[in-house]
Amino acid sequence: PFLSLSFLSAPVHLLSLLFFSLSLSTLCHDISMAFQVEGVVFDLDGTLLDAEPLYEKADVDLVAEYGHELNWEVRHHIIGKPEKVGARIIIDAFSLPLSEEEYLQKRGETLHKLFPDAQPMPFAVEVVRHLAEVCKLPCAIATSSWRHNLKLKRMKNGALFDPMQAIICGDDEVVKRGKPHPDIFLAAASAIGIDPKKCIAFEDSPSGVEAAHRAGMRVYAVPDERMERSLFEKADEILSSLREFKPESLGLPSF
Repeated sequence: PFLSLSFLSAPVHLLSLLFFSLSLSTLCHDISMAFQVEGVVFDLDGTLLDAEPLYEKADVDLVAEYGHELNWEVRHHIIGKPEKVGARIIIDAFSLPLSEEEYLQKRGETLHKLFPDAQPMPFAVEVVRHLAEVCKLPCAIATSSWRHNLKLKRMKNGALFDPMQAIICGDDEVVKRGKPHPDIFLAAASAIGIDPKKCIAFEDSPSGVEAAHRAGMRVYAVPDERMERSLFEKADEILSSLREFKPESLGLPSF
């Protein structure tokens, strides 16, 4: 269409501002479209499932049996870490007379009573369903948690687990090294048949964010509000909750 005379007579600086805005909009669109997402990998505990408070209660109660108080200063170091690594951190912090296996066995007795009541994180079901069913993206879970705990965690959470095409656990043979190494995310991407560089990942822990980043994925961090945001420098975006995720920023259908 022809430009109107009123447009042609507009002040030069306004025309310059208009063309700058149009160019900026095009540039932002090109940047967002440069990344074509083909798969999704989710962390589980603290990202999709509100299980971290359950782990925290079990750890607090067990440490209290030995006359100590587990504080956040110690607790935040174990979030997202492999089970034995987390156990070792607590054992060393309080000089507990337990091996890693003994600690995890005693803690497991409490967790097995708590896991069946685990609830989804806010908006987790909506995000999973949207990406899997509306966007038609293959989805997987990459969790440091051991596989024998999955049955208890998914008892009331079929809406989270059923859309998953693969679930990789920290004690699976394909995971030679736990987070922050990329092994578990690479295994998850392989399980759904997608190049990890074409996957997005959702994580709540610094070690998990680093693992997904090292796997080549675009990473969305959804940290506990008590966590320092500076610990998530490897994340492509930090969200206060899953509600803040905007699929349209990736060229996907919006909620």
